Parts: sequence; structure tokens; C-alpha cells
Amino acid sequence: MRPISFKVVLLAATSFILTVLTLVVGAPFIKTLRKNSPIWFFWLVGLVFSTAAGPLWFFIAIPWLAVGVSTELELRGVHYLKSAFLTTILLTLLAVAGVLVLKLTGTNFETQLEQILELMVSQIKKMNPQSQISVPVFVEQLPSFFVGSVIMILATASAFERPVHAIFRLPYNPPQTLGDYFTFKVPAWAFWLSLISMALMVLPVAGSPWVATVGLNMVNIFMIIYFIQGALIAEYYLRATQAGLLWRIFVYFIMMGPLVLGIVGVGFVDFWLDFRVRIQKLLSVKREQE
Repeated sequence: MRPISFKVVLLAATSFILTVLTLVVGAPFIKTLRKNSPIWFFWLVGLVFSTAAGPLWFFIAIPWLAVGVSTELELRGVHYLKSAFLTTILLTLLAVAGVLVLKLTGTNFETQLEQILELMVSQIKKMNPQSQISVPVFVEQLPSFFVGSVIMILATASAFERPVHAIFRLPYNPPQTLGDYFTFKVPAWAFWLSLISMALMVLPVAGSPWVATVGLNMVNIFMIIYFIQGALIAEYYLRATQAGLLWRIFVYFIMMGPLVLGIVGVGFVDFWLDFRVRIQKLLSVKREQE
């Protein structure tokens, strides 16, 4: 049986703190914890932390389930994209089933849900005081928030798992299924589906206002996916140019702040421009000139 060292305990505590504070940033720590601790310890810690979080249980349970399930699949040789897709579908079905069970049993979960949404809205407004989001608006976009959060959690876990291993001085063995992670590109069918979702959001449909809501939720999800693709293009460039630590920190800081929509745009237009091919060509020309 794999021993539970002080590093593992510290990693578990760090995972809990960062996940409560940010939802997403704790994901690579959770993934590192799963790979360096017994399976029973990982799920027991997740259960204890989720229970201890009280009204914030959602911020622990969802990342823990998402990263835990996807990591189990990857450890069994499932490709990271297939793993992410299956995990997202599974967690969405569990969420829907949970809501249905609560409704059928007459459980009053609306009050607790409203408390969670109020916490989320307050956190968003703290990060962006200009935001006009409110609880009613959030309710309409709750499906896309849930799915988008799961996608972002899984992407962050895979992207930053290696640095977390380095911080805790743990051996890192990347799965073969992750070899092409930084060359990820939205497939053509998904690109055209994103255009259809934009049309659903803006085109009025008489007697069916729900169509615009569906379109809005789809657009939100695709914005997350295009942000991930744009961020991977930026990381591809940083790796290709062997950028230093300070430059990397600066780039990621502005990507997560003032350039968020710009990064989404980069991911979107990459369908036509294929930035990574252009980066390689520019670097090849530069090497020839030197």
C-alpha cells in the first residue's frame, strides 16, 4: 500500500484551501494528490473536506469528483479528451439526477442553492466590480456555468500538474495520452456548432424565448473552450521561445485579467489562422537568419 507521507497531507491541505478560494486553481493539486496517494485516502479526504466546507461544499465536491474521475480514466489509458468528455457527461447527469431526486422527495433545496449562488455572485463581483451579474441571471446560465466549470477544472489540472509535482518534489510521469495536450484544437464540427449557438442567442424565435437561453448557455461553454485553446496557443509560444519564469508569470497574469476576451478571440480565429503552424514558421525563419 502506498504510504501517506507529510507531503501528501500538505498537498491535501493545499488542495482544499485553493479549491475553496478559487474553485479552479486547486485542480492540479487535487490531480497530483490522486497520483501520489492511495485511492481510498483521496476519496475519503474529498468526502471529509466537502462535508467540512458547509455551504461551500459545491466548491470542493465538483472539482474533487471531476479531477478524480478523469484521472482514474487517464491512469487506465483513456485519452485525455475522451476522459474529459466522459467526466463532464457523468457529472452533468449526476447533477440532473440529484435535482430530480430532491424534487421527487419534496426536499427544499432552493434555499441552499440560492445561498450558493449568492456566494458565487459575491465572489465574481469581488473579482470584477463592474460585473452586472445577479442571482436571477445566474440561474438562467447555471447549466453552462456547471459544464464550463468542469471543463476549466479539467484543463487546469492537466496543464499545471507538472509544476505542482515539481513544487512538492514528487516524481512526475506524464501519461502517454497527454502527449498532444498543448496542440489541442477545436474540431471543425464543434466550431460550426459554436456559430449555430451564437445564432440561437441573437436571432428571435417567436413564442420560444428558451431558444435564446439555450444559445446563451452554449456560447458560454464555447467561450470557455476557446479560452483554453487560446491559452494553449500562448503556452505553445512560450515553450517554443523558451520564455523565462518572469515573462511567463506576466503573460498568464494579463491572460487571466485584461486579455481574457482577447484570448477567447485567439482561440476562435485559430480555426482559420492556425497560429501554432505560423509560430513554427516564424521561428524557423529566425533560426535560418541567425
